[in-house]
Amino acid sequence: GIVTLPIDDHFVTGPLAVNQGFYEFLPASVDIDKIINSERGVDALLFNELQLGEEYHLIMTQGSGMCRYAVGDIYKVTGFYNGVPRIEYSRRNGCCFSFTGEKLTEQQLVMALNKVVDQYKLDSGLFMCIPVWDDLPHYNVLIEMSVLQHSEELRKLVEHNLDQIIRAINEEYDSKRKTQRLDRVKTFFIKKGIIESILEQEKNGKNATQFKYNIFQKDDVLFQKVLAADGYEI
Repeated sequence: GIVTLPIDDHFVTGPLAVNQGFYEFLPASVDIDKIINSERGVDALLFNELQLGEEYHLIMTQGSGMCRYAVGDIYKVTGFYNGVPRIEYSRRNGCCFSFTGEKLTEQQLVMALNKVVDQYKLDSGLFMCIPVWDDLPHYNVLIEMSVLQHSEELRKLVEHNLDQIIRAINEEYDSKRKTQRLDRVKTFFIKKGIIESILEQEKNGKNATQFKYNIFQKDDVLFQKVLAADGYEI
């Protein structure tokens, strides 16, 4: 279904296509999966109730017969056009981590990683990130790289700058780092191809059509398999 309509040359945001379907919204902070699994009804927001700068889950109803479909996408309100909110795609539901309200998104992490890759001209491959609950919570990030660039000195530089870039991108993350509620991100260099190899093994043991590569991992099972395959002692 159509979500936004182009009215100018802005390539990201546009007004909600209010004449193309019926749209409802829930705040992005709501656990929409829990609501769906509970099979209970929920009072959602209409487009005239949305607030500037806030993010929302989109629920769509179309004339084709799709009724109250939670599309899995989260949109941000960037402005209004004749009373209709202008929205832009923010991220997929579930592609976000938050220990203390920092809401680190996959998009922000990828942006930070790409900047570090460009900064140090890294010959990199796939990435993987997991949250680590510790006395001071932090994020572990696996970075596939050519073995020719594997050095402790470079790893420390990448680690420091990755953390600094995330702080610049995400104000809440920066705030939690300043108040020492979050520790800095920790990085691991692994050989290129390791993550892809482990993913192929996982696909073979599961329904391949349902298995997807995710940068954000909810637990460290796959993370530990990757580290073990690269020779880390775990």
